Amino acid sequence: MMAPKGRLAALLVAALCLSSTLTAAADVIAVSGEAHLQELVKAHPFLAVELYAPWCGHCKKLEPEWAKAAAQLKDHDPPITLAKVDATEKANEPLKALFKVSGFPTIKIIKGDTAKAAPYEGPRDEAGIVAYLKRQVLPAYLQLASAEEIAAAKAESEVLVLAYLDSNTSAEFKTFAEVADQLRNDIDFRFVTDRSLIDPGCAADCTSPLLTMHKREEPGEVATYDGKLTPELLSGWAAIKSLPLVLKFGSPSGMKHLQKAFSAPSPRLIAVVQEESGELLEQLQQASRANAELAVILAVAKDSQRLLDFYKVPARPGVTLLLEDPKAAAKYLKADAKPSDVPEFLREFQEGALERWLKSEEPPADNSGPVRVLVAKTFEEEVFGGGKDVFVELYAPWCGHCKKLEPIWDSVGKALAGDDGIVVAKMDATQNDIPTPKITAKGYPTLVFVTAKGDVVPFGGKREKADLLSFIASTRAGADGNHDGKLASAPPVAASQAATALAVPVVSLAASEEEAAAVLHEACLEHGFFYLCDHGIPEALIADTFKQQRAFFQLCIEQKMAVAADSNYRGYTPMAEETLDPARSRRGDTHEGLYFGREVAADTQEAQLPLHGPNQWPAEELLPGYRATTEAYQAAVAQLGFRLLRLLGIGLGLGADYFQPFFTHPMYFLRPLHYSAERSDEAAGLFAAGAHSDYGMLTLLCTDDVPGLQICTDGATWRPVPPLPGHLIVNLGDMLCRWTNGKYKSTVHRVINSGRERFSLPFFFEPNFDARVEALPQFLEAGQPPVFPPTTAGQHLLDKYHSTHAGYGQAAGTEAPAGKA
Repeated sequence: MMAPKGRLAALLVAALCLSSTLTAAADVIAVSGEAHLQELVKAHPFLAVELYAPWCGHCKKLEPEWAKAAAQLKDHDPPITLAKVDATEKANEPLKALFKVSGFPTIKIIKGDTAKAAPYEGPRDEAGIVAYLKRQVLPAYLQLASAEEIAAAKAESEVLVLAYLDSNTSAEFKTFAEVADQLRNDIDFRFVTDRSLIDPGCAADCTSPLLTMHKREEPGEVATYDGKLTPELLSGWAAIKSLPLVLKFGSPSGMKHLQKAFSAPSPRLIAVVQEESGELLEQLQQASRANAELAVILAVAKDSQRLLDFYKVPARPGVTLLLEDPKAAAKYLKADAKPSDVPEFLREFQEGALERWLKSEEPPADNSGPVRVLVAKTFEEEVFGGGKDVFVELYAPWCGHCKKLEPIWDSVGKALAGDDGIVVAKMDATQNDIPTPKITAKGYPTLVFVTAKGDVVPFGGKREKADLLSFIASTRAGADGNHDGKLASAPPVAASQAATALAVPVVSLAASEEEAAAVLHEACLEHGFFYLCDHGIPEALIADTFKQQRAFFQLCIEQKMAVAADSNYRGYTPMAEETLDPARSRRGDTHEGLYFGREVAADTQEAQLPLHGPNQWPAEELLPGYRATTEAYQAAVAQLGFRLLRLLGIGLGLGADYFQPFFTHPMYFLRPLHYSAERSDEAAGLFAAGAHSDYGMLTLLCTDDVPGLQICTDGATWRPVPPLPGHLIVNLGDMLCRWTNGKYKSTVHRVINSGRERFSLPFFFEPNFDARVEALPQFLEAGQPPVFPPTTAGQHLLDKYHSTHAGYGQAAGTEAPAGKA
């Protein structure tokens, strides 16, 4: 039992803590109504406003941090004022609309004009809030006028760019200001107009700009910018040079720096060691000083297994030096090196004297089977130097398609065993680099035919023995085989006849609008699903788009997460992040994906809407042509979506142009998906995609040849909707069902995986964000209430994303959608 004095002391401590919390909370202004907020905006030049909901868990966690930050900042000069708005109160509903609140907490920074409020993108703890707001209230750059001010800036700044500029109206100053604003959250920018303050010994060319970088943790290191003064070059230099001289892989505190280094297009030197040494660290620091664009990384083997696995570099005694040049897509390796080898290794790289390093297995001792086993170190000689035709399979051991192909590929090898003019071969592309730019593997398996003359012919047909042998014969004879990477197309009549035995009808766009609209109308009433043929999207574009998506999903998780979905849900969503049927699923669905919406520039008013803004694209150096191909496919399917809107209007008797006003700024999304080969198990609650209806107007689906899609129209029976060559699969979403008061079906569907990897390209064609979605009068009988309450397209999508995506609300460290606990 606590003694009386002890109890008294504890009570005093508790009282003091409560008093401190209450005092801090009093420094946050509670806003009540739009008029009150406008008064505050006039009185406070810099106002940070948190819009919250009392039930929101994120808001409860933020509340004490927001209050403590307010207490710390209340006497700041220039002033920083923190406020809060209970967005669930009726008086504050106009503010919720004004700031387009889609989730809680939403934080806005207002500098004199609510119409120009900026989003808060900083941390959510006291220290982080304080530091972030201090950066925002001050200009992105400041002028210094004395040696004392310069010394103070160096002492206060973690990273400082200090510039001499002879005028604050010059083009050079404009570039400096632009980069300062761009990098203000990571780097402090200061300038002087008296060069002697930073360069007292200047003897020549003393009027040109001079920019130097100073880092508090490395006080003796000063980097000088000597490139052309353009925003792109200066920002790139500043971003790389702001990194520590040597990054240490595996250090949690250095993760942000490592992400910058691995996402940059500039070269990176990685030194792998068993134990860190002072001698090596000194050599690496000198290398970093001497090479302005080089990121230098030290990897101690026991802390760097992920990195070693990614590069397939074994941990050896001594030092292993690996230099990667992303722009050239090349790697160079020096094993069993000494610390003193670092300068020479870099010199040889700069002179182009290094031999490209290839990750390679050793050739098998016995290579007498029907399929020749290739490795990187023998690839060029055997494929291009043997004077024979070579049909090569590039595979991955874990790939389901490759496992299925293996016995077929062996049988092709056996069938051609007596032909001395051709070799059937294979190479594990996960353990061996492909040593020629003529061949790339953007997915597995990749099949290429290399003629005796060295011509490379990719294969994109069916992977059955008869098809493969037919392709070989026609290619060797110089005839046009199915080797252009296109999807095979069945004749329209045969395809339609085949579809009659399937679960849904076929709509052909080769028919007149009236005929097509009539078939489509019946399909929408009965099924909510239909096949679409004669759609006009080039087969080559479809094939190229699939190849690009396979290439993206083959990347390592770190590279994919570099474009992780942001607060507008544009970007990458990891495997099992989405759960489409939470009631039946034991864990997330076994797929990963990307969201690409209609591109909206970040500096436009429209970009302030939830789910709007610029897309996140993988770097061109990483996936050449990815963005161009994906955007071309997205544009083609969007055009097709507008054609279908006309048919829907005609079929409903509303007129061909009825739906056009709802699609002046459509929220369409292309969502490439990759399903793992993990087999679905309904009893265990494991699905490739759980049962759901789609959220929007229309979904236009292009899929590979792996079946899995199932629909349920009677509430009990699941029926397959398999891929049909040359056809898209189209289904209706909730919004069209709501507009027709349930007459058109938004059919529940799912994906069940039978153990094969699968890729698909769903395109969600959605109305404008503010489009009102409610039963149209012509679908309401006298006295009949609507089946569904009215909503807007944007709110419906936000509610659905919140309920199915684990990451929604946490993307970019943000919020959960409004109206949901």
